[in-house]
Amino acid sequence: MFVYTLTYVLAFVSTFFATKFKVSFDKEKKKKDLLFFILLGVLTFIILALPVCLRYGIGYDYLDIDTPVLQDLQNGLYQDKYRKIEFIPYILATQIVKHELPFELFFAIYGLLTNLNFVLAIYLSKKNDFMTKLFVFLFYALYVSQMNQMRQGLGISMGVLAFSILINYKDKKLGIVLAYLIALLSIGAHFTELFNLVILTIYLLVDKFGNKLSKNKLMVLTFGVIFVIPVLFIALKYTISYIPFIKRYAYFFTSEDTSVLDNTLKSLDPNSGFTKFLNNVILIGGSFGIFIVCYANFIFMLIYFENTDDNNMKAIFLYLGLSIALSISTMLMKNLMLADRTRTLLYGLDIFIFPYILSKLDGKAKLAYKYIVGGLMIALTVGTVIPAKVYPYRTFIAKDYLIY
Repeated sequence: MFVYTLTYVLAFVSTFFATKFKVSFDKEKKKKDLLFFILLGVLTFIILALPVCLRYGIGYDYLDIDTPVLQDLQNGLYQDKYRKIEFIPYILATQIVKHELPFELFFAIYGLLTNLNFVLAIYLSKKNDFMTKLFVFLFYALYVSQMNQMRQGLGISMGVLAFSILINYKDKKLGIVLAYLIALLSIGAHFTELFNLVILTIYLLVDKFGNKLSKNKLMVLTFGVIFVIPVLFIALKYTISYIPFIKRYAYFFTSEDTSVLDNTLKSLDPNSGFTKFLNNVILIGGSFGIFIVCYANFIFMLIYFENTDDNNMKAIFLYLGLSIALSISTMLMKNLMLADRTRTLLYGLDIFIFPYILSKLDGKAKLAYKYIVGGLMIALTVGTVIPAKVYPYRTFIAKDYLIY
């Protein structure tokens, strides 16, 4: 863990001093403090981007998906097939091949763009809560997952940046327009990021009309979403293959998830009743576990959410309800693959949700929230490292050496 430990420590140190300079600038308006804040923000970006850009064979997508795509394009194979993927990776891949550039550049550009988006989103905060936001980015699997699911990672980072612009500059029309433009562009990284438009729209609607939404109405709306979404997902299982724009994702809805049988339970008889029962328990429990942070946040909200005038808390409650609806859907369908994919639709929002809820709590409640939810984030990140194939680390500078 040497590379990741060093990266995390240096990023936190850089952000710690950046926060000091930003707070000083807010009080005294010295341009020198603002300059140091910007320089330290750039340094944080470099620290985070370097391991991602210099890696080799790190992340499931690297050797199993993206490298074969580049090789196929290089050999003139399957041009029509790869035109169907999102335009950002397709344009980047074809240009890399056309100009006979090293494949490593493809992954380096992805790393630069993804981390630039995340760092900008974190450092745009007007509340100076950069350390807490960085904690979520690093310890809620967002950082390591970008090396595993590259296209979706870039799309998530663009969605996070769009949301950061919206919440910090919602009082300016340019801020709203820019947020929606970035969200639209994120669809070019991964089609599922169409969901970013939904996220932005929910926030704007709640921000504008939230005062008319009483706590009781909010509860009814949220639990209505929790009930309706699973019904829609089950319906999609049988209809998605016929829906033009999203039928490319039919595999995640219609296929049997055999990941547990193929790995955890491979030594047992797959046809026995006990094995099938155990398989279902693990699939359902795994789907719940993937969303465990959402459930923890939701419980804290139910217990401590008292201020009915706080529209941000109302939006958060809706987002959490939507996440739980997705979780229940994947549990009913007993599909871990789908659970992992659907979680990524919303979990980038925790960069904003965790600091906000933390700021609204005090005393023992704040301490409990910090350690329980923060601990769950760390546990999920640790559990992601091996399956995502991001450890041990290896760089293209020295491909024959593994760094533990």
